[in-house]
This record gives sequence, C-alpha cells and structure tokens, in this order.
Amino acid sequence: MLRSYLFLFLITASINMMANAADQYTLHQETPTTGSNIPAVTAIGDIDFNKRYADLTPNEVASVKNQYEKLGDQDEPPYPINGMKPLMNDIVRIQSAVLASGDLFAAVSVDAKGDGQSVKFYQIPDPEMTNPIAFVLLKTKYKPALCSGQPCAMDFPFKMKFKVKL
Repeated sequence: MLRSYLFLFLITASINMMANAADQYTLHQETPTTGSNIPAVTAIGDIDFNKRYADLTPNEVASVKNQYEKLGDQDEPPYPINGMKPLMNDIVRIQSAVLASGDLFAAVSVDAKGDGQSVKFYQIPDPEMTNPIAFVLLKTKYKPALCSGQPCAMDFPFKMKFKVKL
C-alpha cells in the first residue's frame, strides 16, 4: 500500500476535464514548513476547484456538461459534493508517492444517492496507482445526477495528466 512521502520533485498535474472554459484555476498544496527547497505540487484546471456544482458559473457548468453526450436542460451530471479540491488533494498525494507521468482517465459509477459504486479505468500512468485512486474516487460523496429533474445513476468521468519535472 502506498505511503505518503516527502515531495521529491516538482510535479505538475493538469486537469483536462474541462476543455472549453477560458479561466484557469490552480490548486497549490502547502509548501513544507521545514525550510527545505522541496517544491509544492500544482494542479491546473478550467474550473474553480473550491466550488460545489451549485456555485459553478454558467460557463463552468457548460464545461462539466460537455463531457456527456446528451444532457437535457433539467439534467445534471454527478459532481463531488464538496467540489473538486478535496478529491484533487488526495490524488496529488498519491501522485507524489508514485511519481508517474501520463494520463489518468477513470469513470466512477455514481448511484442516485450520490455514492460511488465502482470505478472503471481507461488509462492510468502506473498500475500501482489503481487501488489508491479507486479508493479516493469511491470514498468521495457526490451530488447525485439529475435526469429530467429526478436523482438518477450516472458516471462521473475523471481525467488528469501527470508530469514529473526533474
């Protein structure tokens, strides 16, 4: 099982899940207080990681909805109930221990209550990351999807690109 290690190298993780939004938002983990020169991990994305779905701007909502083939006006996809930041923090911690480069693409099957039921991986940069990332995605509580205004089951796609810079 993975353990948290000190950050050894600068890791830049950019979230690729929102392709059309104009603004860029950044998540910085705290810089170590030991006085060392260990750099922080950064994640860059097209939505504000701190926002819950209800707080997203119309452009951000459109970016989230664009990941799905067909969603009606009264349809909403599942979304982490506390926003993306807690989820991203956990994934960045896993990446800091593994130091893998490459694409992550997973889909979480979220039930009508907002609970993750299963995770399917389409791409993962290192097989060692599979179980810890699945755990994070499944322990996350989601805002349930809405189909014609009613809670329903739907997948939540999660994409990240990991780069290790030496």
